[in-house]
Amino acid sequence: MEPDPDAPEWEFLTAYLRTPIDPILVGCAGAIINSARTALDMLWMLLIRRHGKKPKGNTGFPIRDTAAHFDTAADVLKLEYGGTDTEVAAIKKTRTYKGGNNHLYPLHHLDIERKHHRILVLEPDIEVMHITLLNGHLYADFRWLQDKTITHRIPTRAHFRPSHGNALLSAQVLLNEPAFLLAKQPAHLVLGWFTGTVRTIIENFP
Repeated sequence: MEPDPDAPEWEFLTAYLRTPIDPILVGCAGAIINSARTALDMLWMLLIRRHGKKPKGNTGFPIRDTAAHFDTAADVLKLEYGGTDTEVAAIKKTRTYKGGNNHLYPLHHLDIERKHHRILVLEPDIEVMHITLLNGHLYADFRWLQDKTITHRIPTRAHFRPSHGNALLSAQVLLNEPAFLLAKQPAHLVLGWFTGTVRTIIENFP
């Protein structure tokens, strides 16, 4: 609890992060991102081998910055490796270019970024605060869904002090790469988007 410097009748319930994120979590997130990205490359290689061809040079599932460049790269499957119109159409349906698929384009670049930057961050989160009856007048039960450092002002007269019984604290693991994603998204949701999107593409590919 911290006093409100502008209003002595109020206090702030405030959470601070004291412990850094476990490096193992960063490695696990990177491994998931890399595995999902690699799965797309494996699909591309299997398509080439399906037609009895051998991949040329350093080739992989096309992910490009523009729709035009992506379409050109997807057409290589037919022009150079004998892919069918149905297969090429299925590749183009993924729309893996900037502004096309909001999951696959960031997935590709995060697979590169993770080798150089720590993409996970921790933020303190006060999930629940419970104030019991005070002098027969005050009862409150507050809950928040979004992370905040200072969550709420509480009347000083409540003499509220956080404990394991009346306040639930946690540290949210967020994936933070605003160049390719919305800033500070819950990591488990983003990783789920990546893996779910790739799984759907592979399982439904003709």
